[in-house]
Amino acid sequence: MSSFTNLIQVLAVLVTSTAFKLLFVYSYHSTDFEVHRNWMAITHSLPLSRWYFESTSKWTLDYPPFFAWFEWLLSQIAVHIDPKMCVIQSSPYVSRNTILFQRLTVIVSELILPFSLWRLCLALSHKSCYLMKHRLLLTEALFAFNYGLILIDHIHFQYNGMLFGILLLSAAFLVEEKYIKAAVCFTFLLNLKHIFLYLAPVYFVYILFNYCFGQRKFIASLVNTSMVGIAVLSTTLLSFGPFLYTNQGQQVISRLFPFGRGLSHAYWAPNYWALYNSAEKLLSASNNFFHFWPEVNSSKASMTGGLVREFTFEILPNIRPHHTMCISLLFMLPNLVRCARKSAAFSKRCSSDSYVEYLIALVAAAWSCFMFGWHVHEKAILMVLLPLNLLAMAVPNYRFLAFYATTLGHYSLIPLIPTKAEMPAVVSMFLAYTAIHWLTLFRLHPASKAAGNQRHMTDGVSFFRRLGQLHLWGLIVLFIFTRIIFPLTTWDRRLPFFPLMATSAYTALGLWFALLYFLSSTVLGSHSKSIRAQAQAQPQEQQQEKKNKKKLKTN
Repeated sequence: MSSFTNLIQVLAVLVTSTAFKLLFVYSYHSTDFEVHRNWMAITHSLPLSRWYFESTSKWTLDYPPFFAWFEWLLSQIAVHIDPKMCVIQSSPYVSRNTILFQRLTVIVSELILPFSLWRLCLALSHKSCYLMKHRLLLTEALFAFNYGLILIDHIHFQYNGMLFGILLLSAAFLVEEKYIKAAVCFTFLLNLKHIFLYLAPVYFVYILFNYCFGQRKFIASLVNTSMVGIAVLSTTLLSFGPFLYTNQGQQVISRLFPFGRGLSHAYWAPNYWALYNSAEKLLSASNNFFHFWPEVNSSKASMTGGLVREFTFEILPNIRPHHTMCISLLFMLPNLVRCARKSAAFSKRCSSDSYVEYLIALVAAAWSCFMFGWHVHEKAILMVLLPLNLLAMAVPNYRFLAFYATTLGHYSLIPLIPTKAEMPAVVSMFLAYTAIHWLTLFRLHPASKAAGNQRHMTDGVSFFRRLGQLHLWGLIVLFIFTRIIFPLTTWDRRLPFFPLMATSAYTALGLWFALLYFLSSTVLGSHSKSIRAQAQAQPQEQQQEKKNKKKLKTN
């Protein structure tokens, strides 16, 4: 298939997905819509020296400086569409023009995502990762119609598509071995949204051992390290410099890292702490009947009031930010070490293998931080799912893991849309995308015979697959109980948070199990055989494609 045909098909997918997203322009939007409107008002109405001090609205500016400048850029257009959009006020402001403008900014800014994905796949196809050339359209379609991105960005309202586009662009630079550009691109991303600090250790290790120490010569390593350091520091200084100059440095940091918000968000993210919180609630409830801990006042142990604040555990040990950081680093460390060992500094690897090692480390870091991070939002699951699906497209043995985690992660996002009007569309899209995702991974995916026959590898272990399939079928029971049966009972008024708690705990259990399986399979190295088998199959498929082309010419 020619590059021109590929381009036409990708554009067709892009146009179709954009038309679909336009259907949700005037649908429900969350308070994040007002958050971003208020940020436009702040950056347009106030001098730079007051941006991070402004607090008329409770939705204060708490993203890094580059995102503040992004809001300022949008405000230069917004003020001509609806001047009231850029007025600072404590109460929310909504108009049809405001809604249309802000929705379109999400759609337009997201265009960097398909471009970055196309560039990444193109770079891989040029670097002997032959099969990625034939997975471009499938990958583009999975991302263009991604359920999580549509739900969070185009209904709930955020700019994740743009941010993940920049992340994939930095990955493309890594594949192209343009390490300085990759470092600048990722640093720029960090200064747009600091949650991507989760992935910083991966970039540090990958660039350090593939570029800085890749040539194994002291002078070359020193020069390369200096160049990366200058690039990163220059980008960071460009971001924070004006705010340091106006004495906002400490204020910016306090806004970016508000540790007083507590271990968990109001709606618990489906991570380890959701299970921890659930255990606290169950122990507290049982204490009312059995009095195992007579000194504990169980009525005080409330983590389900829907408030964003720090609370104290009455039975289980209290968790502090430094605990979550240490646990996260501990769980990502094995794959960081593996990424370093497989780098140019210690071995000779082809670009496709290096890309897979990068993706594995990226998924491990994102998953570890999502599972154990401090005050993690449920939306952060996208940082795990999108790279994991890229990994599944590159290495077929991760297909079931990607499908299992994606289905659980997407289901956990459904409570973000609380309105009844949108619920039929939300549930229908979930079912449709889940079916399409399964078809893409297990029917349309051009997995090589060599990789597919390795039954003992990651997606072939019957225990994991059977248990995972059973757990996924349980989502139907969970939905019927929490959405249909429970609201009809008297418990609905007494325990209004229970459906959210059950959803978080149920999906968290599966994601925790999947993380342990992913770490065990990667650390033990079972995926390496799959990568080698795929690499051996590539020349054979290249020869077969050449033969097919010759037959077409002769005919």
